[in-house]
Amino acid sequence: MALLPDQIAFFRTNDLQGEPTYYKVGDDVTLHGELNDKYKSVEVGETAKVRCYQHINGSGLTHEYQPGRHQNIDAQISGLSKFQVLALDTRFAVGIKLHDKTGGEPGDYRMEFKAAAIGEVEVLSGQDEYAFLPASGDSNEITCAIFVFDRHHNSIALGTVYFQWNPHSHEIHITSYDETFPANMSYRKDDQTRITFYLDSVK
Repeated sequence: MALLPDQIAFFRTNDLQGEPTYYKVGDDVTLHGELNDKYKSVEVGETAKVRCYQHINGSGLTHEYQPGRHQNIDAQISGLSKFQVLALDTRFAVGIKLHDKTGGEPGDYRMEFKAAAIGEVEVLSGQDEYAFLPASGDSNEITCAIFVFDRHHNSIALGTVYFQWNPHSHEIHITSYDETFPANMSYRKDDQTRITFYLDSVK
């Protein structure tokens, strides 16, 4: 199978030998269990890049691989446990979840993020996977308006959050202020790139 421009292919041996495993732009993967530390080389498509982390929480060594063939990724990160596949023009990306603490069914609530450098990204409550919030442009900071709606399109929460990217540690920081963040919501930073938002109550 030929590598598509927006794909990457990991190999379990150095020098890109053996059967590849393919991923695409938008994939945000933590390698628990059998695959942890098993990928040894990577080929990156011409419109993609992959940001790699040594540990499953995004700590430790990090390295970003640009388009091309990279024959020994252990030389930079000493074991791959987590990665994000990004479009080549993406500066950083945040993994987002919405957890409903009000007792509703999965999908009862929809959270929207809107920002000039992002466009619009949606995430439903109760999803296991993190939604991908990519930011392009030259700035390491973005301001996001956040909206939460129920199944009937009624507004449940409205506010603002701020994401800051550290290009040296490859880590996301989040900031909010009481006067602009919804009083019926909270959040937790899950690792270097992922954040869970909580709907604590319905007004």
